[in-house]
Amino acid sequence: MKELSFLFSFLLLLSLHGAGEPVMVAYRKNCAVTPEGALLEAVWKAIPHEGALLSAGGKIPRFPTAVKAVYEREYLCFGLKMEMERVRLEQEITRKIPPGEAFSGPMDTVELVLSSKNGEWKENFFLTPSWLQSSWTQDRINPSGIKWGGHYYSAEIRIPARGNDFPFLEGQKYTVAIRRTYRTISGKQEESAFRGTLLLGGLAWTDDSPRANTKIWRNGEMNTFFKRPNRRWNSNWDLGKGDYLQQGWNLNKAKGMGRFEVFAHEDKKDDYYVVLRNGDFYQVYKGVEKKMSYTFQAKGKGILKVRFLRFSLKDHALKLLGVQSERVIPLNSDEWKTYSGTVEKQSPNESLALDFSTEDSEIMLDEAYMRGIK
Repeated sequence: MKELSFLFSFLLLLSLHGAGEPVMVAYRKNCAVTPEGALLEAVWKAIPHEGALLSAGGKIPRFPTAVKAVYEREYLCFGLKMEMERVRLEQEITRKIPPGEAFSGPMDTVELVLSSKNGEWKENFFLTPSWLQSSWTQDRINPSGIKWGGHYYSAEIRIPARGNDFPFLEGQKYTVAIRRTYRTISGKQEESAFRGTLLLGGLAWTDDSPRANTKIWRNGEMNTFFKRPNRRWNSNWDLGKGDYLQQGWNLNKAKGMGRFEVFAHEDKKDDYYVVLRNGDFYQVYKGVEKKMSYTFQAKGKGILKVRFLRFSLKDHALKLLGVQSERVIPLNSDEWKTYSGTVEKQSPNESLALDFSTEDSEIMLDEAYMRGIK
């Protein structure tokens, strides 16, 4: 009953905030929220602003809580960095609570209420960051956020999109309320909260890839991908167990069923490559140069066709003009090999796309780039 009373009062406060409510911005992540967690240290540092939970008097509490949020098509993720007593943190990590201690029950709880602005739906997420059972099984404690011997730890609340008709899109606004209840070693209870508007904002750079010329050529290292939002996306493609799509690249309709899958290199951390078994995928080079160089790595067994597709851009829409040239490469090796060459536009007003194609083969591709030659 105590939990229900707390939730009722919390939702009442949520409904009473006025027009001058504070705003928290969730930044779009330039790659998918992965099962390893959205708010690792590098991501946290890259997000420009953070919210803070305040006490009832509007002040920073003795043990502050910082909040940041990222989103993509599949997930909205809240990261919380929660300060606490150093002794309490060490005890909780090692699960060694001294006998006869003054406090009882969870030492730290976080409740998050997310609702639509029109009031059509409301979701409640209850988190117990003390490594106890949570009411939502996908709540995640991120061990990389724990500073041993320090004074804070981090937790994540990952919220999935509500089906195909409710993706997370830039510019959307929600009502959000976050409340933390922390009990000190002496048994004193400290409460802090945030209530206001959540705005899905612009891009936050959240990876270590080069930022130069990102609009001209994206994701040549093949390391940025996202999960297929729904089955209507590239419906004639089998994307393997992960169901991942390569960001910056496009899949063409294949003869029969296309087969495209993302794998991690065995000897390299956070480094991925693509396996193409049937069909073709491409990326448009958006530079203005007339002549371009290209390079990529490949291995496998079968026939790889490297084509350059001609596009025109009109009213922000791409129109296929035809194929500029085609290079046929027989492959029968388990060793990566680098291929390169040059290509030239037929018209200065068109764009060229690097396209990889194969039929009933198993071709592995990585490190694919096009660069302008001045």
